[in-house]
Amino acid sequence: MSGTQSLLLGGGGAITGYTQTATITTSGATAVPAGTKRIEALVVGGGGGGASGTGGGGGFGGAQIYEIPVVGSSIDVVIGTGGAVNSRGGTTTVSIGSTLYAAVGGGGGGLASGGSGIFGGSGGGGGGGGFGGQGAAPFATGKLLWSAMDVATKSGVAPGAQYVSNTTYIPTPLGGGVIVAGYHAADGVNGWGGGGAGQASGTAGSGGGGSGNGGANGVGGAGGGGGGGAAGGSLASVLIWGLTGFAGGTAATGSGGGGGLFAVGANAVTTTGGAGGLGGGGGGSGTVGGVGGAGAVVFRFYS
Repeated sequence: MSGTQSLLLGGGGAITGYTQTATITTSGATAVPAGTKRIEALVVGGGGGGASGTGGGGGFGGAQIYEIPVVGSSIDVVIGTGGAVNSRGGTTTVSIGSTLYAAVGGGGGGLASGGSGIFGGSGGGGGGGGFGGQGAAPFATGKLLWSAMDVATKSGVAPGAQYVSNTTYIPTPLGGGVIVAGYHAADGVNGWGGGGAGQASGTAGSGGGGSGNGGANGVGGAGGGGGGGAAGGSLASVLIWGLTGFAGGTAATGSGGGGGLFAVGANAVTTTGGAGGLGGGGGGSGTVGGVGGAGAVVFRFYS
């Protein structure tokens, strides 16, 4: 994909166009085109795996854009793997030589108390009565330009919850449950990165996985897997670089759908949670949780 724009870089001359790569889903080196003046990378971390038994959904792996310096002829990419059942997804990284310039995800696994995300990944959903996992602040030393957390619709309405843009102020950590009427709330203080908690009535994930087996299980938050018996979350409201977020998977009895991020989350079946789409969390299940979706990278080379 290519495009044109007019952007004046200090000392770098006018930028008149760009070339955008296809979505990269395999680790390896990417060549930098001759004449490149600026590089930006859309980086997606691996989604967390949904829980078996407790049924909490996995958290989404995070999606952010970083500026990458033009200092070499190729860029090394490591794609974060989707999280196994009950496990956090892998971190997707972008580096040149021995210097790491971007790292995103993965999302926390769905557990009795949801697992925490890392580098902008959201927390996994908790089981009945358990806390939702905490979302994580982005990679501290990179030049962050955009985060899905800045533009996605926040779900969950717990008292005291608020979201502060990652690109202007980074609270550490994002999310984490608070206790409301004896139960752990879906939404966390300082952000929608927290996973849904195992409230007796079930609660929606707030960016993270939905709650587990506490009654009417919680729908996954943005990109997170659904708790056992609930649909996966979606980032369908997000449009970036011509890429649109995709729908979460549907639920089945006792199993949650996979979260949709940059690919559709898989539908659940009765005994197995749905797998997450690219970067999406796996659905929780009373029998076998779904795996998280792997990460991805897209580059824009400006010239």
